[in-house]
Amino acid sequence: MKEFNNKPPAPGAKLIGYVDDLQVNLPPGLARNIQAIATVTNWIQDHLLQKGIELSLPKSRVLFPEGLFFSSLSNDEQRDLTKTGLSVAEGGMAIVGVPVGTECFQRSFVTNFARGNPAELIRRLSTLDDPQASYQLLRLSGVPRLFHLLRTIAPSITNTAAREHDNLMIWAVSKIVLGKMANTVGIPTVEEVRANPEKSEVDFFKDSARAQVHLPIREGGLGITSSGDLELRAVFSFENRLLWQGKGFRWMNGCYLTFIENRSVVYWGVTTELTTIQADFAA
Repeated sequence: MKEFNNKPPAPGAKLIGYVDDLQVNLPPGLARNIQAIATVTNWIQDHLLQKGIELSLPKSRVLFPEGLFFSSLSNDEQRDLTKTGLSVAEGGMAIVGVPVGTECFQRSFVTNFARGNPAELIRRLSTLDDPQASYQLLRLSGVPRLFHLLRTIAPSITNTAAREHDNLMIWAVSKIVLGKMANTVGIPTVEEVRANPEKSEVDFFKDSARAQVHLPIREGGLGITSSGDLELRAVFSFENRLLWQGKGFRWMNGCYLTFIENRSVVYWGVTTELTTIQADFAA
């Protein structure tokens, strides 16, 4: 990274590393310069190959400034970009799990994420035989599933997903508390909630009771923190920190390039057990 940033192959290019992902920001003047994109890509490939690391180009992306799409490029530009092996992220792309792009892209990303693995985890935790285990796992693993998005995206975009997440958590707590009685008092089943997320909005815990569920354990609550309550102060805290650091996730006028290393090569040389675990996690 130091070698790249001290003498960038394209003027003004900035290289940032995230564990096994690399991101290059091109300045506005080179945002549509396919030759600069190709030069940076070749530099990254050549220098990583010298270290025995291979890029997974099919997973790597180019994000142009807002309003510029692959179809906006000339035929020659499209041909030259295709030769680099990079695909174009239309509308936005995720960088270290955070969506960068149009508001529509961010909103869709947040909704799909919240209704995906985090929601399925919460639904499954509500079905465990041991209610104490269900509750502890829900508190420690279910509650924070959206935190990284709440800290990096405006509340106006995350509020719907945060509310759905809170409703799902309250539904799960209701299932855990009531046990087998849940079905008899009208609490929707796992299958019903999976088919229609809106069914997770239940009123078993009302007003002060629901507020107590959200209170920290040290204050007499259950520690099921509300994502809706967190989102505003979380994003303000993150933005203040970014202002202090002079960095940010906002869509710049320049061009983003995200390179993904080929995991089968990156993990080469570690123990078999660790390779298996990491490969399964990456999959």
